[in-house]
Amino acid sequence: NGYLPHGYCISWSPTLVATYVASDLLIFLSYFSMPLALLHFGRKRKDFPYPWLLWLFAIFIMACGATHLMGIVVLWQPMYGLDALLKAITAVVSVITAFALWPLIPHALKLPSPDQLRLANEALRSEVVMRRQAEEALRVAKEAAEDNLLKQRMLMASIIESSSDAISAKDLQGRYLMVNREVERVVGKTAEQILGNDDTLLFPLQAAIIRDNDRRVMLGNRTDTFEETVATASGERTFLATKGP
Repeated sequence: NGYLPHGYCISWSPTLVATYVASDLLIFLSYFSMPLALLHFGRKRKDFPYPWLLWLFAIFIMACGATHLMGIVVLWQPMYGLDALLKAITAVVSVITAFALWPLIPHALKLPSPDQLRLANEALRSEVVMRRQAEEALRVAKEAAEDNLLKQRMLMASIIESSSDAISAKDLQGRYLMVNREVERVVGKTAEQILGNDDTLLFPLQAAIIRDNDRRVMLGNRTDTFEETVATASGERTFLATKGP
């Protein structure tokens, strides 16, 4: 079309030509390396919320790099039509990128900064330490409570075992769950023989009366006292039996 290469405009000055070529070539190479960095970032950070923005920036950067490559070409070849086309494409991509970028700024500002993440992590670590301390304190308190409860139960068992009264406990079916030594002495049987059995084993003749008294206590849901005459190891005896649910 009669156009002249750009080199004629600068009179083919070796210094200017070298500067143009070196500068545009370095800019072109740098621009085309940036999409590779964005691709690497996108692969490593799959949680990035705007992956399409990375592609848009990559196209924009490569379009800019192509215009600088054309800057070298038109020094010797007057391909200004192609140069103009590349510039037009770059302009369109630039406008699209700019319009896409600005609405994302408010959302990007809401993303936590490294300092905010660091403070959040420190707070989380502090919370974990405090929770572990609380759990340890709870464990110690629980062990102390269990130890205290065990001591109370041992004390209660010691009192029951050393009592001169015959003390026992039954389940709702009348089976013996616990007896003290006085019960063993009265009925003439060991605890192993008594536990798990009901009054039909200990007092077969009076079992029905004893069971009836037990039911009255359970149905009334209150403690009551009865006179119960039973056959013991030392003969027939009448007991004042206090029973409670």
